[in-house]
Amino acid sequence: MSTETGSTDMSNMEEALKAFKAKAFSLIADEEVRAMAEEVFNFRSLLNSETDRGAALMAGSFLDQKLTTLLKRRLVEDKKVSESAFDHAGPLGSFASRIDFSYLIGCLSKSAWRDLQLIRKVRNDFGHVAGPISFEDPAISQRCKALSFAGKSVEMDARAKFKRAVMGLLAHIGTATVTTVRLEKALDPQIPKDMSRSEAMDLLRKFAEGEMAPS
Repeated sequence: MSTETGSTDMSNMEEALKAFKAKAFSLIADEEVRAMAEEVFNFRSLLNSETDRGAALMAGSFLDQKLTTLLKRRLVEDKKVSESAFDHAGPLGSFASRIDFSYLIGCLSKSAWRDLQLIRKVRNDFGHVAGPISFEDPAISQRCKALSFAGKSVEMDARAKFKRAVMGLLAHIGTATVTTVRLEKALDPQIPKDMSRSEAMDLLRKFAEGEMAPS
């Protein structure tokens, strides 16, 4: 096949893909979901053009960003406390802690939690080595083979499994983001100023046990 023919075929394929993308997105009525799907689609294309190291670092960063968005939509709305919690020194300041917390409050499945931790480790493997490294590195390849969101196919190499798992996790996190319900702030019980300590403790006990609602 000539170079010219190959270029034409590639161009036709790209045009067909663009047409399919436009058609698929037009069928999504929800604007937020459509924007999210397009962002993931564009990220996938960007990931394909990256080196192994670039793909691993970008995927980890993008998943971390989406996980942060999910948590901020789920948790009580309080800008000051939220900023403190997500600060690098705060309880939700790391990718690992955000993965754990998202799972513990029911936003992620156990398999998603496990795969995100594996991807975090792959990201760190690439980030902490200055010399040449690829997805075919034995330790990295082993982690990629363990990714459940990559499916059961044995035909894919480590990078393909990694990319497939990343796309599946983005869909999982995206679904959780658009369906989650924000937690409401807990109400403070109203305790009269002239109430004795024993009366206050009894009131708090009744409130905690559901015998009375806050006024």
